Amino acid sequence: MNSALWIIDDCPLSTRLTRARLLRLGVACRIFPSGNAAVAAWMEGTAKPPLAMLMDLEMPGRSGLDTGHVLRDAGYLGLLMLHTAQPPKDPDTLSEHGFDGLILKPASAEALLGMIVRAQAEAARRSA
Repeated sequence: MNSALWIIDDCPLSTRLTRARLLRLGVACRIFPSGNAAVAAWMEGTAKPPLAMLMDLEMPGRSGLDTGHVLRDAGYLGLLMLHTAQPPKDPDTLSEHGFDGLILKPASAEALLGMIVRAQAEAARRSA
């Protein structure tokens, strides 16, 4: 399944809400219930690289920050956004782990659309 966006979040309610908003915007998405599941899918290389990844900060097993760091080290170049109810205490933590930004939960359609536009612009810049 090729997806425009990956949602990496262990909270089914948050995932359903975000997915519904993305689908209304016409954006396909693939859901991963953990950072470990997303890293495994990326390493297998069986799916087209997503335009962007939106992941929860706190997940059992591999945290969102750790997942972001691993994905960047493994070559993921798309937009990586942290999706959380509370931002990290240290804002520099985001860039240190390879994140491009933050979207607070619950994500509004406007915030998601802004992320998609930014991801498309970044993808176009990389391919130029």
